[in-house]
Amino acid sequence: MKVGDLRKYKEALSAASSRDLADFEKNFFYVAVGILAFSITFIKDIIKIPQATCFFLLWLSWILICTSIAIMLFAFLASSTASEKIWTIADDYLMQHELFDDESVFSEQGYLGIKTQINKQREDSAKSLHYQRIAAIIFFVAGIILFGSFVGINLYRESTASPVKKQVEMKTKNKSVRLQADSVLLNVNDSITLSIH
Repeated sequence: MKVGDLRKYKEALSAASSRDLADFEKNFFYVAVGILAFSITFIKDIIKIPQATCFFLLWLSWILICTSIAIMLFAFLASSTASEKIWTIADDYLMQHELFDDESVFSEQGYLGIKTQINKQREDSAKSLHYQRIAAIIFFVAGIILFGSFVGINLYRESTASPVKKQVEMKTKNKSVRLQADSVLLNVNDSITLSIH
C-alpha cells in the first residue's frame, strides 16, 4: 500500500461518515424543530388554554424534544471530531515515519498497524454516535407521546364536559320569572330586562 492509497482511504471514510450523519441529522432537525414550533405556536388553537389541565405533560414534552435536539447537535459535533481524529492518526503516523511522498510504500506491518488504528477509531466513534442517535430518538418519541397525551386528555375533557347551565332572570312589568335552560326563546310585547347569572 502506498501513502497516496492511505490518503484516499481516509478521505473515503470521512466522506461516507459525514454524508450519512449529515442526511440523518438534517432530517431529524427538520422534524424535531417543526414539531416543536407547531406545538408552541398552535397549541392555543387546539386546546382551550383557560380550561386546560395537565400542563406538566406539555412542559415535559417540550423539554424532551429540546433535549433530543441538543443531543443531535452534540452528535453532529462529535462526528466532526471523529473525522478529524481519523485524519490525525494517519497524519501522525506519516510524520513519525517520514512518509511525505504519495508514492512511498508502507511495509506490511506498517500498513496493518495504521489501518488497525484508523478502524478502531472509526468503530469507537461509530458506536458512540449510534448511542447518541438512539438517545435523541428516544427523547424525541417520548416528547411526542407526552405532547399527544396532553392534547388527548384536554380534548377528551372538552368533549365530555357538560354544558354550563345558566340561570336566567326575566322581569316584566310586575312579574319576575326564573328559568334554567341551555337556551331560551322569548316573545315579548312589552319592555323586558334580562340578566344572566
